[in-house]
Amino acid sequence: TEIYTLSLHDALPISLTGPIVDQATIFSDLADTTFQDNGHPPLPGQEFIGMSERPAWVDERMFPFRSRFTDIDGHTVHYIDEGTGPVLLLLHGNPTWSFVYRDVIKALRDRYRCIAPDYPGFGLSSAAPGYRYRPADHAGAIGNLVDHLELADITLVGQDWGGPIGLWVAEQRPASFTGLVIANTFAWPVNGDPHFEIFSWAMGGPIGRQLI
Repeated sequence: TEIYTLSLHDALPISLTGPIVDQATIFSDLADTTFQDNGHPPLPGQEFIGMSERPAWVDERMFPFRSRFTDIDGHTVHYIDEGTGPVLLLLHGNPTWSFVYRDVIKALRDRYRCIAPDYPGFGLSSAAPGYRYRPADHAGAIGNLVDHLELADITLVGQDWGGPIGLWVAEQRPASFTGLVIANTFAWPVNGDPHFEIFSWAMGGPIGRQLI
């Protein structure tokens, strides 16, 4: 497994165990492209929702992808599945959603199969009653989505909360992952850190959940 770190503020990322990755090569040519269907058939329990059926606040010009929805553990999970080739699992942070990867998907879908899910309760996904919105809960849902889609030879791209969430999924399924791209994230406990404790308290409360 090759592991890379990418900083959104640096021109060149640092390689931990593999060769240096040229960020300009991987995340370049982020020009607008037209909508295309990657041709992947729906799986049992999955339905396709046309862009005209999405919420009106979703700008089709900025997010020109087919929305896909499937039931995972009682949640309605929305995800993007664009392109063909090696799988890139694009995991967003908190409180964002798959929209954050729109330009990356446009640039890479001619070479990769880009899977970008929304965690339950984020973006266009809805959470089942009682969902706790914690990293461990998100990791469980994403792991089950990986299993449901029968993904293999995956390169994880984890940003912000997507780092610990995706690393747990990869650790539980090492045979399914071939690479890790770690971007502006963390992979260690933050218990006791006032910054994270206050942020978690605020975002995990009624106001934070309403905002999400």
